[in-house]
Amino acid sequence: MQDILERIGQEEGAPGLLIIAALAAMEYLFPPFPGDAVSLAAIFLVVARGWSPVLVLASLTTGSIAGGLCQYLAGAWLARRGWQPRSLRGQQILRGIQSAAARFRRHGAVYLAINRFLPGLRSVFWLAAGYVRMRPASAVLWGGLSAFVWSSILLALGWVAGDNREWLEQTIRTYSAAAWGVLGAAGLFLFARWLYRRRRLDTPGGGG
Repeated sequence: MQDILERIGQEEGAPGLLIIAALAAMEYLFPPFPGDAVSLAAIFLVVARGWSPVLVLASLTTGSIAGGLCQYLAGAWLARRGWQPRSLRGQQILRGIQSAAARFRRHGAVYLAINRFLPGLRSVFWLAAGYVRMRPASAVLWGGLSAFVWSSILLALGWVAGDNREWLEQTIRTYSAAAWGVLGAAGLFLFARWLYRRRRLDTPGGGG
């Protein structure tokens, strides 16, 4: 994070804010790079160097929305093309999009509202939103709200941390690890439930 902090800090004002927005967008385009390092660096510019919290939050939120919309457009394009990938990686991506899309048709707003809090799944949710043709205005509203709330929480933690950058970084790492643990447990539960139902259907009389 130190390198990012120094690079952005050299461009105080509009150039620095544009860099923050661009890097925030990249997180949705090339996950997991650069991760939360950009957000943390931006928060320390507010806490330690007196940058405007309003402008920094606006840059982080705008960048997140821009990156998410790129994924949204990619999802809409895939839906129009009827994408059928041949590579194993492409097939895995398509299955992930289709799985998320099935839930998006019912609870799209909820998924986008929590997307910023789920490491590794943020771009997939935006892809799914485009894939099911969720209204762009709704996607921007809920995805933008998620990004704003997440950045606001980081800003609050930054003020609590003060100059203790290591504490804030460790707090975010702990949260990310816990979030991945919850996602992994949820995935195992869903897989076990699917396996159980499939075995019941395969058992004579089990479907009745």
